[in-house]
Amino acid sequence: MLQKIEIVIPVLKTKKSDLNRLLSSILNQSPLNYSNINILVVLNPAYAAEALQFESNLKSVLKFPDFISLTVFPSESRGVNAARQLGLQHCTSEIVFFFDDDVVLNDSTLTANHVEQHLKNTGLFAIGGSYHNDEIKTQFALVYLRRQIRWINEAYTDSSRTGVAYLLGGHFSIKRSLLQTANLGFDKSILFGSSETEFFMSARSKGLKLQLFKFSVQHHIIDGSLRLMQKTFLQGRGKRYIESKNLLFQPIYKSIVINCSVFESVVERIFEFCFFLGYYSFDGNYSGFFKMHFQKINLAFKHQKQKVINSIRSGL
Repeated sequence: MLQKIEIVIPVLKTKKSDLNRLLSSILNQSPLNYSNINILVVLNPAYAAEALQFESNLKSVLKFPDFISLTVFPSESRGVNAARQLGLQHCTSEIVFFFDDDVVLNDSTLTANHVEQHLKNTGLFAIGGSYHNDEIKTQFALVYLRRQIRWINEAYTDSSRTGVAYLLGGHFSIKRSLLQTANLGFDKSILFGSSETEFFMSARSKGLKLQLFKFSVQHHIIDGSLRLMQKTFLQGRGKRYIESKNLLFQPIYKSIVINCSVFESVVERIFEFCFFLGYYSFDGNYSGFFKMHFQKINLAFKHQKQKVINSIRSGL
């Protein structure tokens, strides 16, 4: 039986010009096992007139076939979760996709593969995938992407690697009926920064199943270094907020940091600094922040000291 699917895309108003790439890739999807696609773009923060004009502009540039419809909704509230929740409220199909506005579906069968897995696994709530980008031009963007991939690779909940504790927010799909049964929704108080993690960990706490498949979308990281540092700071705050709700997960698998240049190592340390500054600042625990970094510096000093000692001994 052919399925109707819906795609919710939260779009920050200042980045609405970047949406055409994603919509073009959706238009290239092969409708193998669904009858039509309803795309719900949620522009935020925006008013009704802005949303109507944006919708008109998109339809004048892109050619939508009969089986694909597009509607732009305004969200006066700022924040990705407020946009996701508003889009979800307008959905009627069983399978709902969520894509961020800075991804591109390179694989023309990606949505069909999601639908196939949902049909095979009726008790499966959410399906997600990973990111890739072959066009990264800055070291900050490269290190940021690597951090995202490491993070999702640490999400597995058991040794069989069939389930995960969370998924990437820029690329996932859900069964709406299971969401409604569990009375689950997006926490609109989280504007940005680990916004989707709380959603997935809440779902898991209610017994819903999540799986990560080898589906990948291209992630166009267009933010500059300062904006990426700000995002990392907010991710740290988001993690602490999630923990304050007793939604905890200790990774079974730790990703190995690959060898990289000196500059990339420095960027990695900058991101780590921003993340933990956000984490500890959530509670105003700045003493904890400085204590943690003092311990790291002390450990690094001891490591270097031991290397020097070993080098001297090997030369004797």
